[in-house]
Amino acid sequence: MSSATFEARVASLQDRIEAVLDRALALPDAASARLREQLLAGLPVTHRQLHLAGVSTAVLEGGAGAPMVLLHGP
Repeated sequence: MSSATFEARVASLQDRIEAVLDRALALPDAASARLREQLLAGLPVTHRQLHLAGVSTAVLEGGAGAPMVLLHGP
């Protein structure tokens, strides 16, 4: 996958995340998990859920090239 294609998919993912993030945060865990699955469907990423210092953290990995880290707060 070219870097331009990957960047376009990342931008698309960011738009989709912004559209559903507020709803997902207010939902019970099962509903939130379903929304996450729909959001990531068809994207070339792998999803892992880590529990660090008592905090659940989502990690998405995909693409090639230089690493990019996106962080958001509550």
